[in-house]
Amino acid sequence: IDAISQRSMSSISAEETPCLDERMAITSVYTTVILRIKTILIVSAYSMTSSGDAHSGLSHSVEWPEVDGVSAGRAAALGALCRIICSKKSKETITDSQLAQFYKVIYEALLEKDRLILCALIYFGGGIFRLSLKSVEILLPQFVQTLEMIYTESMKSRLHPSIDEVQMRRACLNALSSIISWPTTFGNMFINGNANQNSFTYIEVRPWMHRILITALRNEVDPMNLFLTLSIVYFITRLLIKKLISEIADCCASIVRSIVSAVCDNLCKPQWSSELSVCLAALDFLNALSTIHQSVLFSENDLSTGILIITSLCRFIDAQLMKPPPLHSKDLHSSVVAAYFSLSVWLCAAPTLLETESCLTTVAETIELGLTGGKNLPPMERKAASKRVDDAAESLLYMIFSGHGRQDDIMDEKRLLHKFGNQAIDITKFRHFLVRQQTLISIHEATKLSTISKESEVSRPSTNCSASRVLLYDLGLISEESYESGDILLLDSSNLDFYHDLHHMVDRSPTKLLQTVRLFYVRDGQRSAVDILANAMNLQNTSNLFCSLLAELGEGVEVETHPHWTGDWTTAFSAERKLEEAKENLDNYIIDGFTHCLWWTDPHIEIAFTTPTERIRKQQESATKCNELTTCGTNISVISSDEHSDSDHAARMLQRDFAYPYYSGYNSLRSFDQRVYVIFLERIEDMHYFPCGSF
Repeated sequence: IDAISQRSMSSISAEETPCLDERMAITSVYTTVILRIKTILIVSAYSMTSSGDAHSGLSHSVEWPEVDGVSAGRAAALGALCRIICSKKSKETITDSQLAQFYKVIYEALLEKDRLILCALIYFGGGIFRLSLKSVEILLPQFVQTLEMIYTESMKSRLHPSIDEVQMRRACLNALSSIISWPTTFGNMFINGNANQNSFTYIEVRPWMHRILITALRNEVDPMNLFLTLSIVYFITRLLIKKLISEIADCCASIVRSIVSAVCDNLCKPQWSSELSVCLAALDFLNALSTIHQSVLFSENDLSTGILIITSLCRFIDAQLMKPPPLHSKDLHSSVVAAYFSLSVWLCAAPTLLETESCLTTVAETIELGLTGGKNLPPMERKAASKRVDDAAESLLYMIFSGHGRQDDIMDEKRLLHKFGNQAIDITKFRHFLVRQQTLISIHEATKLSTISKESEVSRPSTNCSASRVLLYDLGLISEESYESGDILLLDSSNLDFYHDLHHMVDRSPTKLLQTVRLFYVRDGQRSAVDILANAMNLQNTSNLFCSLLAELGEGVEVETHPHWTGDWTTAFSAERKLEEAKENLDNYIIDGFTHCLWWTDPHIEIAFTTPTERIRKQQESATKCNELTTCGTNISVISSDEHSDSDHAARMLQRDFAYPYYSGYNSLRSFDQRVYVIFLERIEDMHYFPCGSF
């Protein structure tokens, strides 16, 4: 085919046709190649119906006896044709006559059902539906039927001598992903535009797609294929929800139940549970499924789908943790931690499930297993499988007993002072206690409040009474044993660096996962990092679609006043937050994270969306070159007396700099900030030239 292509190009002489442009040259190539390959296919078909070629069949008889040489040649020719068409660029055009010839060849191959030819068609031509070719939808019904047939048969045996079963099934899934949205998008429209007895509607194609996905969920063992299947399944589910109308509501619920059943049935099987990537793919799908509207998840108030998911997750955790100690590994514990997180996601999304006694009991037993390493164990035998598992179980327990319905601002000493004023908050009256080396309790000694209009009539109070000690005693934290064992310690807050360290070690330790997403707009032909970054300075001049995407991502926030994650550790969780002030309306905002960003959160994660600019890149380069990174001091001292206040202490507290530069090099103890790039391209071919290393 390369020789044919080269000859076609060389046959167009620039000297003979000096005015011939590039588009005409490309069109000539398509015409020549399609005609020649079509001739090969016709001649091969004629030869196959006659006596055949003994030599061509003999060449394959040694390695693959059942493959006919003529069929192999036709498959190779069709595969070459598909590769040529699928290599079409965005600005290249294929004429209607060329497309008609190409469709005729493909349609005849689909009807013939020769397995070798169909494998070549799917493997090399699965992307033809991504090219926006005119009238390509006429191939859709036969193509989907072919996908179902080839995928099912590839589960049992190898169909092509050069393509193994796993790669063949992956090609089927990739091809399916390119058309998965068509039935939902076009609905009851006829595919060929005419209503006759041989016509199909788009919605009639969906059951074939559904069967492919269910077959893949129940039988696929390759991790990559399974991950792709789960991604497609979630995508089709989301599409159904967006198009949710009364006619398809029952269909949506039915599809969701069948998919959930297939995933949950396989979650505890060795083929899934022993492979970390498979476990994570399944758990990611279940997490994503929790965002679907409850009218579909729990159709007619039926909680069975949610209970099945919770029960399956608990059963998965039990099966993993109850394995013998020699089988425990880092991957196994990672899968258990991910399962605990999935439980947290689902119980946040559907708290009604906890009102079911059986579901609550199952979750409680699973938490106990994670914290103690067993169920109903005596105190001396309790031991978690690992620290990670213990933390995951404790996090789930914390989530159950915490209210995640609303987003509270971060509260620290300076925020309290700013909120209530100097009259109510005495900065020298804060007492800080470290309990069991893992919990920090801060108490403000507000024993004399002017707002109390009438003092309670009680007996004569003690002249030496500490409200904080009384509270700690009532909480059961103060006893003779606690002092002797060192379970509770009074920290020395008079130390000059105490509040600086307290802020960086406690106040800036997020309780949620953190994620930063950077979005880039790439114009046609742009390859320079400077040009790409310049697009973010004037978003109104980019694209309406890109601006619509940004508008749906999250809430626009001002970095200086935002108390949560901003996408950069130098500005996130800062105590020097300023009050929001009324400002003049601007024509446009630059959401590069310098002054503004987009912010989204749920009970488990915070995401900051930014569109980087050149000034942000220069700022990051300067921070990287800086050798003096801020480190957190470890000089928090302990005192045993109440004498810790002095005349200058209040002044130092009011003037301390909470916003001390905090670079991303010191993030080892925090949630890892994994950056994600979203690239919006005007021309798909520019993806190969995106300067990833420049950002």
